[in-house]
Amino acid sequence: MKPATLARALVAGALGLLVSAGVLSPVSAATKPTIVVNPLLTPAQPAVTITDQNGVDSSAAPTLAIKGTLPDGKTNVNVTTTWRQISATQVQAFLDPTSYTGTNGSPFPSYVPTLTYSVRTNSNCSAYCLNGVTTVTAVGSVTWLDQLLAQANYLPFTFTPSVSFGTPLATPVAGTLARKFGGLPATFWTLWNPTAQNVIVKGAVMKFQDEHGAAPSGVPSAYVWRTLMAMVNSGVSTSSTYNYVDVNGKIPQRVHLYINGTYAFSVPANLGISVAPTPRETDPVYQRYATQTMKGTNPDGTKYNDPGIPWISYFNGGVALHGFHRRTYGTPQSLGCVEMTYTDAGRIWPYTPVGTLVTVR
Repeated sequence: MKPATLARALVAGALGLLVSAGVLSPVSAATKPTIVVNPLLTPAQPAVTITDQNGVDSSAAPTLAIKGTLPDGKTNVNVTTTWRQISATQVQAFLDPTSYTGTNGSPFPSYVPTLTYSVRTNSNCSAYCLNGVTTVTAVGSVTWLDQLLAQANYLPFTFTPSVSFGTPLATPVAGTLARKFGGLPATFWTLWNPTAQNVIVKGAVMKFQDEHGAAPSGVPSAYVWRTLMAMVNSGVSTSSTYNYVDVNGKIPQRVHLYINGTYAFSVPANLGISVAPTPRETDPVYQRYATQTMKGTNPDGTKYNDPGIPWISYFNGGVALHGFHRRTYGTPQSLGCVEMTYTDAGRIWPYTPVGTLVTVR
């Protein structure tokens, strides 16, 4: 295999694709060496695997340097590796757990492996430096986080693997996500992006965090990875329903509730007046109160202090779904919140746990 050819193979491996030398290799298909870069790096999994049916020696393997990004947000973390002789025909590079701290067994969302010297095997195969190739937690078209959240019933999708899951169940495998519900509005599905972080995933992570005693930041921290993987490996999924709140800002203004992907009911509401409009966007519920004293500033600069406001679900800063006494409902009257009658807010509130998405349009 020519050095340039194997370099291209290494790049392909780093992107989670099938590594193949193709017709450019002088080595037969049965004996050609392969180098695979693991797209889902954890301390328990090899970063790089080199296989050559004609033999390969770990003592001759080059230094493999890794610069990683940890789930807790730390970037440019330098991690050293150690080559292990797996068999006469295979060597693997593993992370040195003493060279970094803070992951607690969690995967690296991204990392850059660099082979500092060439790799030479008994098949006369050479690979030179692998520089600047960043892997992502993608397996096929589905990220590992999406897979785990779907397996644990936190996403409005089912995950179907294209191959056997194997053991443990949390093992990343290629597969597809399919919509679990047919009753959600078409506008909901436009929020989904299968290749990037999006508000649906953020809401799912927040719901998971809230159910497991963590602050609902929406960031998949090391704790989230560790706990979510343990949950999936044990075969457990959340029993809570997947709910969605769609707020229509056109007069008459209404709040529409979907429970487990099925339309449940709608109630009249009041959104923000022109000088204090309700933001038109989608956000997850992040904090809830059965009752609270709400304080703030009126558009004219005076202060308000309203005790006993019931059934509050904050989803965008100080903007919340809640009950409030008005003579009428269905037109802009609030200072940005989504107001409902006490009775209607009480009907909505049980179905808006932390992580529930609220769209205002």
